Amino acid sequence: MGAEGTIDFQAGQVIDGRYRLVRSIGEGGMASVWEVVELSRNETMAIKFLASALMASAEAQARFEREVKALSSIESPFVVRVMGYGVAPGAQPYLVLERLVGRDLDAVLADKPTLDLEEVECVVRHVCGALAMAHRSGVVHRDIKPANIFVTGSGVETIAKLVDFGIARIESEGDQARKLTRPDEVLGTLEYISPEQLLGKGPVDNRADLYSLGVVAYRCLTGQMPYPGDTLGELLLSMTRQTPAPPSQHKPGIPPAIDRWMERALAQERDARFQTPEEMADRLVIAVRSFRAQLSRESPVLPASAPAVPSSRTAPSSGRGSLPSWVDRAEAPQPSWRPPSATSTTRPAQDPTLLPSRTALMLGRTLSKLEYLAPRWIAPILRSRGRSTGATLSEMVRQGRLAFRQSLVDHRMLWTGIAGVVALSVLVAALFLGFG
Repeated sequence: MGAEGTIDFQAGQVIDGRYRLVRSIGEGGMASVWEVVELSRNETMAIKFLASALMASAEAQARFEREVKALSSIESPFVVRVMGYGVAPGAQPYLVLERLVGRDLDAVLADKPTLDLEEVECVVRHVCGALAMAHRSGVVHRDIKPANIFVTGSGVETIAKLVDFGIARIESEGDQARKLTRPDEVLGTLEYISPEQLLGKGPVDNRADLYSLGVVAYRCLTGQMPYPGDTLGELLLSMTRQTPAPPSQHKPGIPPAIDRWMERALAQERDARFQTPEEMADRLVIAVRSFRAQLSRESPVLPASAPAVPSSRTAPSSGRGSLPSWVDRAEAPQPSWRPPSATSTTRPAQDPTLLPSRTALMLGRTLSKLEYLAPRWIAPILRSRGRSTGATLSEMVRQGRLAFRQSLVDHRMLWTGIAGVVALSVLVAALFLGFG
């Protein structure tokens, strides 16, 4: 073994007779990542080794095995693919992944502190696609942040992929998973974790991932963090004493619909947030495309002699790209940001069984429109595909209760008037019966 935190592997070495090491492409305290060539297929891949310094740690090995298990259970074009796993000489566990060409969102933001609205929409849609499949598989990521979102491809093939499931929670593990997390342990990156993770408010569920994604979206849009603070104490004070400024205050021109979307995404109470990745993505898509349509209507009409100038920022493109369904991975917009190392020949793996048909996409579009036109308590019926009747009724009751509470806040004077009329009616009836 080499120095602490290093791996004693060398370029040209062959692992398990299958993977020839080419070069090291990343190294940290937990793991080391190499580019490899799979010899039988002559295909470039990436291999991730557990750091040698952690070989004696049963907890570290258990977390590494958890990442293997989590990634193997998720099939999504927006999650890095597992190609294999095993144990190298010296009992060094490894995980073989698809080789991604590009850079993570953290590096993108280092070059471009804020992203355009369409670019943020692309990131949120794709990460929501990853989280939807992860949550259905019983996996909660617990560490959504720019460094764990990898941007690959270019142009219409730009895709954001979720990586690093090292601290994910898997529901099927039950008590075994809880043993890996001490009661006083805060898992995740401080600036992006949810209030319940930070304050230890009960078990962490899928809504913690959605909150963290909201923080990522806020950072991408504004270049700022919603809650300032470099230490745990400062962050706690910010969360308990401050409300995040609307994105439009940092970046004029952001529409009010995005401010409202962000307010819900960053709600401290779990029940006030988006409840599913589908809902979070759909709401953002509708807000962004409504804004595009508004810009298109407000733009001046070109003279008849002037050639039309196409713009993907003012109106959605026709055909497949105009469908608002977040699940259509072939619908990726054409953002101006492109990883410099990505080339036009880099194509994401296509799995035809995961691509919905045009009929399914059109049906999803119709149901999405109905969902946002319908009262809040009816929306669960339109999202009940694949749910039991009991779960749907429970969701309807919960949404109805939330809608009523929100109505009390938004229309306080109206409800006060109604309560006054009811009280007066009761008083008159009581007087009438008393004197009658």
